[in-house]
Amino acid sequence: MNGMHRSAPPVGVLGTGTYLPRGRRTNDDIAAVLGVTPEWILRRTGVRTRHVAEPGQAASDLAAAAVRAAVAAADLDSDRIGLLIAATSTPDELGPSTACRVQALAGARNAVALDVGAACSGWLFAARVAHDWLRTDRCARYAVVVGVEAYSKFLDP
Repeated sequence: MNGMHRSAPPVGVLGTGTYLPRGRRTNDDIAAVLGVTPEWILRRTGVRTRHVAEPGQAASDLAAAAVRAAVAAADLDSDRIGLLIAATSTPDELGPSTACRVQALAGARNAVALDVGAACSGWLFAARVAHDWLRTDRCARYAVVVGVEAYSKFLDP
């Protein structure tokens, strides 16, 4: 490059997407079992209602729906995604990664797929990894970061 500095490509957000499962659990559903009032839960958590994955829904199902929505909002084809990162503390299983399941469900067949597990800050870490990856890997033009939790699969209501 003869001393010339080649700048890294710009990185930005092209589309966002969300998905919430249809199942819901309210404070009324929980309060009586705990021996408290729904208002007591609301005052301490700020939460009124929780979305609950259906018995057959895995974290990857929830994430794939959000990824499809984000890809559509960005007006991209899923096969153009070069990197797919799932930030989750509730993976489908120990292996393969949840991101690999999302990759298959979302049709992102050309993406490198990996999980980041860092609880509440997972999405932030995943976004940083995607940012740095896109700035240094000239082959990867598009990345998807999805944060997904399916704690309802693991908690005893």
